[in-house]
Amino acid sequence: KKITNNMYTRAVRNELLSSYALAKGLCARFLRFQYPHDYTRPILRTNFPGPMQMMALQSADAAPSVDAASRQSALSFINLKQSKGNFFKDTDGNVVLDLNCPLALGYNHDALINARDSSLYDRFLQGRTDVSSVPPQDYSDMLADDVMPVAPAGLDQVQLCDGSSTTANEVALSTAIMQFAMINRKENYADLSVLGVGKASHGCSVATLSCSDAAANVGNVPTYDWPSVDLPELKLPYAPNETFNRAEEQACLDQASKIIQERRAAGKDVAAIIVEPISTLEMRNATPAFYKGLRKIAKDEGIPFIVDETKTGMGQTGKMWGCENWHLQERDGGCPDMVTFGGKTGISGFYSTYDFRLNPHCASFEQNLDVSQLLSFGVTWRHMQSRGLLELVQDTSSFLKIELEGAARDKGEISNVRGLGTAIAFDCASKDKADSMQHWLLKLGIVTARVGPKTIGLRPALILGPQHAANLREALRSYHYNHNAGE
Repeated sequence: KKITNNMYTRAVRNELLSSYALAKGLCARFLRFQYPHDYTRPILRTNFPGPMQMMALQSADAAPSVDAASRQSALSFINLKQSKGNFFKDTDGNVVLDLNCPLALGYNHDALINARDSSLYDRFLQGRTDVSSVPPQDYSDMLADDVMPVAPAGLDQVQLCDGSSTTANEVALSTAIMQFAMINRKENYADLSVLGVGKASHGCSVATLSCSDAAANVGNVPTYDWPSVDLPELKLPYAPNETFNRAEEQACLDQASKIIQERRAAGKDVAAIIVEPISTLEMRNATPAFYKGLRKIAKDEGIPFIVDETKTGMGQTGKMWGCENWHLQERDGGCPDMVTFGGKTGISGFYSTYDFRLNPHCASFEQNLDVSQLLSFGVTWRHMQSRGLLELVQDTSSFLKIELEGAARDKGEISNVRGLGTAIAFDCASKDKADSMQHWLLKLGIVTARVGPKTIGLRPALILGPQHAANLREALRSYHYNHNAGE
C-alpha cells in the first residue's frame, strides 16, 4: 500500500510539473524568455559583498577586501538554491546580475530541473562512470542522441573526457601529435611542437600552457619550447581601418608560414595548430579571412588544425560553435580537424574527423565521465533550439554593442567594443580606470570578467535578454555621472 501511494504521489507530481512547464512555455514567447518568477534587476539588501560574505571569506582565509586581485574569490560564496536565471543570490540575500556566468542556461533552469526528475538520471547521479571499461549498455545511443546532433559540420566523431577544459585540449593535442608522427614517420615525439596563437589560454597543464600566451602562465610553470604566432591587432572600428587590418592579418599569416618552415628546417616540426575563435586574454578576434588563411596553411602543410571552443562554444557567439562564424569552405582547407569543447557545455572532449579518432595508446580520461552531465548537455541544446536562444543571443548582442558603442562615443569612458554574440569586451583608458569601473559595477550588483589589464569582458548565460542587459547600460551611465562628479 505504501508503494502504491508513493507511485501515485510521483505520478501526480510529474503531471503538475508537466502542466507547469507547458504553461510557462506558452507564455515564454510573450515574456521574451523571461519567466514571471525570475529576477529582472539586481536587488541589494546590503553592500556587495555584505557582512556574511566577508565572514565567509575570512573563515576561508581569503582576503577580505574586494580589489582586482581578490574579486573572483569574493564571488565564490553564493546561495545556489535561491539563485535563478541570470542572477545569483549571495549569502547576504543580495541578488546579483552575473555577466560572467559559467552556465549556458543560467542558474537553476527549469528545463534541467524537470529533466533530472527521471529514471534515466537516477542511474548516474551516484557518481562518475568508467565508460572506457564498463560503459552503460545505452552509451552509444546517448552519444548519438545527445552529443552528435550538434557536432560541427564535417566532424562525425566525438571523444569525451572528464569534464575539464584543460583535459579536452590536452587529449586533442596528444591525438594530433601522434597522428602527425604516424603519418610522417616521426619516432621522437619530443622533437615535435604545437603552434599557438597569441592572447590564448588553453588550460593549466604543461602542454596547454606551452601553446598559450605567456601572460596566461601566471604560476610561471616550466613549459615546452613551442612557438606561437601573433594574433592580429586590429584597429576598431573595422571599416575605416580595413586596409591596415588586412595588412596586419596577412603579416601574421606570413609569420605563421615562416615559423612552420623554420621549425621544419631545425628538425622540430609543427605537429598541430590550435586557435581560439575569441582569445581568452583581452577577448580579441580577427576577421574570418585570418582564420581561413590559417586553416589553409595547416591543410597545405599537412598539420592538424584544432579549434579550442571551451570558452566560445555552446552558443556564446550567436552560433552553436564560434568557428561557424568563419564559414570555412573546401577552398579554405575544409572544416577543422578537431573542435574541443568544455565550460558551458558541462562536459568536455572534442569532435573530430574520422582520421582523428582517439588513438588507443592515448589516455582518454573517460574513466571519470559524469554521464548525468552528458544528458544535461542534450537537454540544454534541445532547449536552445526549441526556444530560439541563438536568436536571443544575437538580439542581445546587437543591443549591448549599440549601447556600449554609444557610451564609448558619448562618454569616452570605454573604447574598442568588440566580440561575437554576447562574448563582448571593451577597453578602459588604464588599469586604474578598469579597476574603478569594475568595482563600481560590483557595487551596483553586476559581475563582469576581467580579461586583461584594462579590459572588461562579458560572458553571460544564453538567456540574457535586452531587459537584463539594460542594467549594465544604466550602471555605466551612473558611473560616468559619479566619476565626473568627483566620486
